[in-house]
Amino acid sequence: MSEKIAVLGGGSWGATLAAQLAGNGHDVCIWEYDRATADTLRTQRTLHTLPQLRLPASATVTNDMAEALKGRRIILSVTPSHTVRSTFQTAVKTQALEPGATVISATKGIEDETFRTMSSIVRETFPAAGDIVILSGPSHAEEVATKQPVAMVAASVSRTSTELVRDLFASETFRVYTGSDPLGVELGGSLKNVYAVACGVVDGLGLGDNTKAALMTRGLNEMTRLGTALGASALTFFGLSGLG
Repeated sequence: MSEKIAVLGGGSWGATLAAQLAGNGHDVCIWEYDRATADTLRTQRTLHTLPQLRLPASATVTNDMAEALKGRRIILSVTPSHTVRSTFQTAVKTQALEPGATVISATKGIEDETFRTMSSIVRETFPAAGDIVILSGPSHAEEVATKQPVAMVAASVSRTSTELVRDLFASETFRVYTGSDPLGVELGGSLKNVYAVACGVVDGLGLGDNTKAALMTRGLNEMTRLGTALGASALTFFGLSGLG
């Protein structure tokens, strides 16, 4: 069944996920803050930063948030982590948000000033939201855009909502697994970036596989301990959003 979906964020990852949804037959409208980027995406159906992308003709692109949100009960949030709060504050002010709308959070990160997760920011700024589903996993936009196989995880307290997200994105090359530990998936997707940067430092220093293996193994252990201390399940960090 075709769904009406608003995508907040038309950068590389947001546009790629929007293309996947539109390619699956859904009615997709992308809101992009930067007018020039929105114009490029609307007219050229690709991005300078991601030439592999081909946005289906059925997807619409706008710089008007109210236009993107009106009548859409599924919202995919893919803005940078430092703009999630302001984005939803603006969205609420438009009065175009549908009460009870399902929010899919595909932004990785933790807010600098408050240490809040993205889903908690969404809930705080948009208390009338319905279920919030975290979408995370090892996924490079340029590979997804060229239809290389990818596996991700959708996690929420609602099984119905996670299965909805699974079905929205499902294709021959895009597989979504469902999970019931949204906090663990959200933390894994954020914390793993620290170790990814550290692995880059290892490469930059010219160190070998032994060093990187030690870093990744002990990093996974550290991430799991921190996550479980915050209330997440240890097993989640050995899945797609952590180890993945």
